[in-house]
Amino acid sequence: MSASSARAPLWKRSLDITCILVALPLLSPLLLILAATLALGAMLAQPLNSPPPLESIHVGAMAISQEGKPELSRFQARDGTWLAYRLYPAADGGRDHLAI
Repeated sequence: MSASSARAPLWKRSLDITCILVALPLLSPLLLILAATLALGAMLAQPLNSPPPLESIHVGAMAISQEGKPELSRFQARDGTWLAYRLYPAADGGRDHLAI
């Protein structure tokens, strides 16, 4: 009898099948986590494409008249960054308020 034609006894084959059937429910969550981790890694590895410029917004912004715009004023924030703002007069003649 050659080694290739030798078959495992029935009790060994049934034990192998039982071990596989018992281990499958235990390994399925781990395999799902592994697959999700690999998919997330593949998504994060892809370079991001920047969106195309919104030409309509740029054209609209450039069409706004610069006439009558108050000068830029500057304010230093607590972290030392200088912020620019424009102070528009109140419409009803009331006090000016600044919110940044």
